[in-house]
Amino acid sequence: MRFLSLFLLLLPLTNALSVLTEGEFVFAVPSTGRITLGVFDKNGHLVRTLHALDGEETFQVGLNGFISRWNGLDDSGKKVPPGTYHIRGYQIGEATVTGEAFHFNDWISESDTPPISWIEDFEVLDDGDILLFAKTPASTVMARASIKDGLLAIEKNPPANKSSPARQKLAELTSRSPETFLSIDSLGETLLATDSQGVWFSQNGSAPLQIELPSKVDALSLGPDDTFWFIGSSGEADQPPMVGQADFSGEILRALPYEADEPVPKKIRAAKSGSGFVVLEELSGSQRLRSLTRDESGEWVVDWEKTIRKSSRFGFANGEVTADAGDEPQLESLRFRLEENPLTGERQTITIRALADAQGSRLATEDGLPLLLISNQPDIWRTVIHRGKAPDSLRFLQGNGAAVEEYLIEGLRHILPLNAGQIEIR
Repeated sequence: MRFLSLFLLLLPLTNALSVLTEGEFVFAVPSTGRITLGVFDKNGHLVRTLHALDGEETFQVGLNGFISRWNGLDDSGKKVPPGTYHIRGYQIGEATVTGEAFHFNDWISESDTPPISWIEDFEVLDDGDILLFAKTPASTVMARASIKDGLLAIEKNPPANKSSPARQKLAELTSRSPETFLSIDSLGETLLATDSQGVWFSQNGSAPLQIELPSKVDALSLGPDDTFWFIGSSGEADQPPMVGQADFSGEILRALPYEADEPVPKKIRAAKSGSGFVVLEELSGSQRLRSLTRDESGEWVVDWEKTIRKSSRFGFANGEVTADAGDEPQLESLRFRLEENPLTGERQTITIRALADAQGSRLATEDGLPLLLISNQPDIWRTVIHRGKAPDSLRFLQGNGAAVEEYLIEGLRHILPLNAGQIEIR
C-alpha cells in the first residue's frame, strides 16, 4: 500500500514524460479495484463504454497511470460527430455481492436449477422419486425429482399423455372418447377412471363396472390391494373437498377433510404399496405438492412438501420481500455517498440503478456504466432494489418468472470516481 501511495504522489510530477499516440489517454487511479470507463458527449450522454469492470491487468501502465485508447466510435460502431468528449468512470473497490435466498419456489435453490414455474401433472415412481410435468417461463418440461436431491434429469417439450395406452383401452371398453375421462390410472390389467358419470374400473379386460361413491370424484390414483385414492367433492359450491381412500366396492377406508380456507386438492398420485399418497393443491396463485401418510395412532403426517407461489409482481412492501407488491412503489435508483477520494480529497455521491439484459444482471450508473455484476443469467425480466441496513448497502431482487433471487450488496462507498480528461474529435 505504501508503494501505491508513492506511485500516486508521483503521477502529477511525471505527467510531462508520458508519450501517447493518437487516441490514447492516461488516467490516475485512487486505489485498487475493477475499472469502468465511458465516453460522454458535451451534453453528458454516454456514447461509448470503453471498459466494463475490467481488471487492472487489462491496462498498460505508463509513468502517469493507466493508459487506454478510444478510436472515436460510439457503441454501435459509428464515428461520433466532431466535438469535445469527456472520459470518466469509476474504480470499484471492496464492494461485495452475496446471494441471500431464493423466494417463492421451493423447487429452486441454485441459479442453474431449471426454472419450473407451475406443475401441470406428476407421477410417483416406484423408488419414491417424482416425475413432474411442468411449465417454465419458456417451455414445458418433464423432470425427475428426488425429495432429497431436488430436480434431476430434465426433458424439454415432452409428449402429451392424453392418449396413453390405458386411456385408449378404457375408451374402447366403454365406447367413449378418451378425452371424456377426467382422471385415469392403471396397474397391470386393472384400469380405473373417473368421468362426469362416476368412477369405473376394469380388470383383466372385463367390461367396466361403476363404483358407487357418496361424492363426485375429480381425480384418482390406484393404491395397494384393490384400493384407490381419490379427490372428492359434494358438488356444493360452499363445501370444501376431501381426499379419501376407497376399495372397489365403494367403501371409504380413510378420509382427509379440508377446511374452506385451505389449498384445494387438484391431482393425487399414490405408490402401489404403502399407506400414503402425494397430492397437488392450489390456492390464490400458489401451488403445493406434498406427501402424506398416517402414523400408528391414525394421525395424518406430512412427510414433505414443496410450494410454488406466482410472483410476477414481486418487490418490497414495508421493507419485506413479497410475491405481490401490488401498487407499492418500487425504487428505480438509490443514491449513496462515497468515501473520500485520496487523489482529490473530495467525497462525492453516486446514483445506482439495477439493469438486466441478455448478458445478465448488474448494478449500473444512471448513464448505464456497469458497476457490479450480479449474475450471468440471461433470462432475468424484472429487478427491484431497496436500501440495506448499512448506509452503503442495498438489497437486490431479480426474477425470471419462476423464482425470485435476493442478493445483498455491501461496501458501495468503495466506488471511487475516475476522470481521464477529454479528447477532441475533428
